[in-house]
This record gives sequence, structure tokens and C-alpha cells, in this order.
Amino acid sequence: MVDTLLDVTKEVLRATHQTVSITSFSDTNDTNWIVDRINDALNTIYDLKPTQVDLDGSVTLAASTRTVSPPTGLDIYRIYNWSYRINDSDGDIDLDFVTKEFIVTTFPEYETYEAEQPSYVYYDGNSLAFYPLLKAGSTALTIQFSYPAQFIKLTSPTDIFPFADRSTEMAYIKLCAQRDYEVDKGLGQPGVTQSKIDEKWGIIVAKYQKGKRVGFKGYRRYTNRGRI
Repeated sequence: MVDTLLDVTKEVLRATHQTVSITSFSDTNDTNWIVDRINDALNTIYDLKPTQVDLDGSVTLAASTRTVSPPTGLDIYRIYNWSYRINDSDGDIDLDFVTKEFIVTTFPEYETYEAEQPSYVYYDGNSLAFYPLLKAGSTALTIQFSYPAQFIKLTSPTDIFPFADRSTEMAYIKLCAQRDYEVDKGLGQPGVTQSKIDEKWGIIVAKYQKGKRVGFKGYRRYTNRGRI
């Protein structure tokens, strides 16, 4: 399960003993301010470099086809070079990312040679290109890849977070927002200490350093060099 922005805002209000009977956000009841603090914490996680938050995408490679356009709005140069793989029921099959120069120099027949499946992927202008071409008459292949998500501020009550509701990331976001609200509004002794926030942040950073994509239901594991 995942939290909505309204869910998290209510949790912050509840944790600070405020009224939680809200369905929208407003400047008159501090909810817009809380939403901003929630987004501040979310953006901090996105700012881990390389980003902690990855997305998966795919393209369909038809038989006898060399180039494929990326999904609408996706810059192919943002795709991780190591992440290209053929989706297969027996397990994903990795593709090697190379330059077009390598393909042209090494395989002069690169525009026409066909095989059971491609082994290489490369850029050709603003398209993804594959070698060898998928053999004529073959069923189309799904080529999957991963790329870093870009931070987009959550504003609607129904907006959802890119993490599971019980993840360390969500705990960190809620604690940061609660702490900022308690301090800003002078609600007495803060219920959240900086040490609690630092503890959650340490776990997130440790997971990142181990090369894991974290927080997602059914996440894949990655190293800096590729999938493991």
C-alpha cells in the first residue's frame, strides 16, 4: 500500500494533536504549510546522487526493426546504460550498451543482419537502436530499462508517494514534517527529536550505499554496474 498526500498530512496533524477532519489543503489551517514541509523532505530523498528513486520503462522491438522511439517525454540520455534488458519468462536477458561507432566499425552489416535476439543497444540520434535486428517473423520483444525519477511537488490530496507506506522513506518524511511543524508553531517540547530523524536518514543512506533501490513494493536490486 501507499500513502496519499492527504493521509500523511492527517498523520502529522494527528501526531501534533491538531484537528484532522480535513479533505483539502488551505492556508487558513496550516495544511498548505505542512504540505510544503512534506515536499521538502521528499525532495531531500530525491536529491541523493545518483537518485534513490528510480522508475522502469519499456519499448517494444518488432522483428526486422533497428531503431525504436523512446516513451513520450523521456530523454533517452537519462536511461541508465546498464539497465537495458529483454523481458523473458525465464529471466531477464541483459543487453550491452555500446556506441554507434562501435557497432558501425565492428558490424558493417548492422542495418540488415538479423538473429534470434539483439545483444547490443546504442543511441542513433534520439532513438534507441539494436543489433542484431530481431529475426523476421519473430514475436516482438519487450525491452525494459530504468531511469532516475525527477522530483515533482505533490499538491493534490490524492497524490501518492513513490514508496510503500511502511518504508523507512515514509517514516523519515513524516518525522521531518512533524518536527518542523512542532518547532514552527511552538507546540511545546517537540515529540520528534533530531536523533530520530537522523536514525531514519542513516538507514536510507546505508541502503543506497549498498546499491539497493529501496522503498518500492517488489523492488529490484541493483549495483552501480548493473543488476544483481
